[in-house]
Amino acid sequence: MTWECYSELNVVRAKVHGKFGQPKTKKRRGAVHCFPRAERHLGQVQIACRNPITGPMFISAKGQALDLNNLANRVIRPILVEHGMQWHGYHACRRGLATRLHDQRK
Repeated sequence: MTWECYSELNVVRAKVHGKFGQPKTKKRRGAVHCFPRAERHLGQVQIACRNPITGPMFISAKGQALDLNNLANRVIRPILVEHGMQWHGYHACRRGLATRLHDQRK
């Protein structure tokens, strides 16, 4: 995600294995509904990053777009292992998050 699409949170491209391209399907492109809580957190990220208006939202220490595979291997997996859990990938993460968010609406 880039700051250019922050106001509408539109998915217009994907980054897989360090390369940018089009999302796989039409269903994966388009607007993503942002919950107010998530919007507040993204606003805090933007302030912490000195209010950028262009470029990637989530950057590495080198200032480049964050590599999600590195994030999983270096941060997410060790935390889960420490708590006796397994990492099942971003697809499972998204599905689990969607379930939790849906349950909170009730």
